[in-house]
Amino acid sequence: MAIIQGNDFGIIRKSAGGLTFRRVGDQIIVSQKITQNKSHTPKQVACRNEFATLSVIAKKLKPLVDIGFDPKDSGSHHNAFLHSNSDLRNYLRTQRIAKNQHPPLYYLYKALEDPMFMGHIVCSRGTLNAEANIWLDEEYYPEGMVVLSKDFKFGDRLHLFIIGVYEGKDEFVTMMNTFETVIKPEPPFWQLTTDVFYINRETMPELCPILTGFSTFELIGGVAAAVVLSGKERASSYFSLLNAIDAVYV
Repeated sequence: MAIIQGNDFGIIRKSAGGLTFRRVGDQIIVSQKITQNKSHTPKQVACRNEFATLSVIAKKLKPLVDIGFDPKDSGSHHNAFLHSNSDLRNYLRTQRIAKNQHPPLYYLYKALEDPMFMGHIVCSRGTLNAEANIWLDEEYYPEGMVVLSKDFKFGDRLHLFIIGVYEGKDEFVTMMNTFETVIKPEPPFWQLTTDVFYINRETMPELCPILTGFSTFELIGGVAAAVVLSGKERASSYFSLLNAIDAVYV
């Protein structure tokens, strides 16, 4: 690194060749451009791993991320998801994440199931608030309720995401199911005048059973997310744990 008086190089700034220039007061600081990060302390490696994993999670959740986040402040839907999920990023920093060890979406389930995780995983960010409680009925159809911070109205859209986690012999896989409904002035919505939307096969006819097993894998749990769009407004909401083992609720 070298320090050059400002009047020696005029208004030079940014970078040239292998050098980087930055102005500090009347001085210009010249340093060698970093083209490769060779730092390998455990803390540095953990930071790179958790950021890379969170970024892949955002990519896997692209259908949700694209409708759940506003890119205005962060430049993209992807970045908005990353900036909103510091709790998950900090949790990933505590995990020993090896390449290809677990599918990325598995860590959503692992975090929510872990009693040491005290934060939230944000699935949408907006001016309203919504809280979802989702489970599976006796035939493994999604069921539950979404409570909104204002009354639902005709034209509101509800996007439901169910991510199943499946375990095989020393291996996990994940599968995401997406469902969508628009609240219309027709049955069964005639009496919809409250802040609660009940998710069932009547209000969302497109629901289908969550696959309970395939090949040598069995469903062990999962996570759910509900994104509510009301006109130009969006509701902030969190991922919740889906109990796929005790699937019958009273």
